Amino acid sequence: MKFVCSPSSLRGKIDFIPPSKSIAHRALMLGAIAGATIRNVDYSKDIIATLDCLNALGVTSRVEGGTVHFSPAHLKRNMPVSLNCGESGSTLRFFIPFSQALGNQTIFRGEGRLPKRPLTVYFELFDEKKLSYSHEENYLPLSVSGTLFGGSFQVKGNISSQFITGLMLSAPLFERPAEITVTGDFESKPYVDITLDMLRTFGVPAEENGSFYRIENTLPALKDYTIEKDWSQAAFFLCGGAISGDICLTGMNLCSRQGDKRILNILNDFHADITVEQDCIHVKKSRLQAADVDVRDVPDLVPVLAVLACYAQGKTRLYNAARLRLKESDRLSAMYTELQKLGADISMEEDCLEIRGGKPLHGGEIFSHNDHRIAMALAVCSLGTQGDIVIREPYCIEKSYPAFYKDFIEAGGRVHEPY
Repeated sequence: MKFVCSPSSLRGKIDFIPPSKSIAHRALMLGAIAGATIRNVDYSKDIIATLDCLNALGVTSRVEGGTVHFSPAHLKRNMPVSLNCGESGSTLRFFIPFSQALGNQTIFRGEGRLPKRPLTVYFELFDEKKLSYSHEENYLPLSVSGTLFGGSFQVKGNISSQFITGLMLSAPLFERPAEITVTGDFESKPYVDITLDMLRTFGVPAEENGSFYRIENTLPALKDYTIEKDWSQAAFFLCGGAISGDICLTGMNLCSRQGDKRILNILNDFHADITVEQDCIHVKKSRLQAADVDVRDVPDLVPVLAVLACYAQGKTRLYNAARLRLKESDRLSAMYTELQKLGADISMEEDCLEIRGGKPLHGGEIFSHNDHRIAMALAVCSLGTQGDIVIREPYCIEKSYPAFYKDFIEAGGRVHEPY
């Protein structure tokens, strides 16, 4: 399957940004324990994987449009269960301690690149806590038996914040409070900030002192929660407006704990023509200037920032990005390869992309690498190219944003299947 994205311009009011996937995973897990109603749910493949895992653990739910109603939880304990996490790293890393807090004999499965994404942080924890586990050459399928009771955990912070969040979300099910110490460099901390904020919102006492967290083993009590819109998805349209457009983005939470809200500051660093007025973030075609961006805490923004940098005069560096090599694709290599095909002056280091922008980009056929963020970023790239971009394997966007192409077209983008 291929899609053709033609040069165009984004225009008008954009009010269709989907709800935050990061918040949705957390809200659904806490809401399932509480027997809550979770509103504004977007059923991407990753979110469906989380719902499927909850159902496999005995959770009963009723879906009405974008709302999920959970019945009071009767979670399976000390039972054999099989959890298919699809391609969702969040689902896998959140549910490993969650299921073991229940003492289950669990088999975790996954698809795509998920079996290759590292789990050594949990293996070290299992060795310390004397849980039994086994896996094949890759990390999945993974079999785990034994119970996590809470208490003290030391977790490396330089691999993925998902391991920390997994323990935090499992704390309400532990027999004892969880005391989590993050060791070493702490990357993607804003995602842990989201988790901490949501635990408190759902009524679970949670304390933070530097890199130390204490989460009480208290069941969440909130009964109704609405998921806010996703800043990482909004970034595609905001960057698109700065490349070629004149848009007003509405409905975003300007007080959000989502780390990707930093896109507003980054666009200012690129000298984008952007203003925030009441409920409108107004962005229009800009004379962009290069910027150096530390992406340690905003890794999901890198693909679209690499595109933005192609349209900015001067040399941009996106650095502290090594972890992107362990995502749905090696995102550094993917963006380097595909932008180079389009004529970008780009080079790559182990943890950095360097883009010398301002050079016209021509069209061409590129590959999504079956990575949703690569496909969406390259669709945005087409706004300013001198010819069509043909995207191979475009439907990988269903992992996080199934309606992306429809919304992109509604905003003024031009996408069609080749004749």
